[in-house]
Amino acid sequence: MSIEQKNNGIAWWQPALTIFAKFSGWIFGPLFLGLFLGNWLDRKFNTGSIWLLICVGAAFIISVGGLLLSAREEFKKLSNDKRSEK
Repeated sequence: MSIEQKNNGIAWWQPALTIFAKFSGWIFGPLFLGLFLGNWLDRKFNTGSIWLLICVGAAFIISVGGLLLSAREEFKKLSNDKRSEK
């Protein structure tokens, strides 16, 4: 029985690519939103770069929280898979 047959036709690399995409989204999504929102607010209120720093800081906190939640989900899946193999 091949690896693809064990995982219901899913190639061995697909779960890793899914995790990579999810984690990358949690890193770059909030960062880009923070950059654009902070830059827009700074131009609108003519405040230098204070809003940019605030938005990037908030994006960092959101990214860390999202990464921790996603990592916890993946560890739960992994531990459930290990239990079901036994």
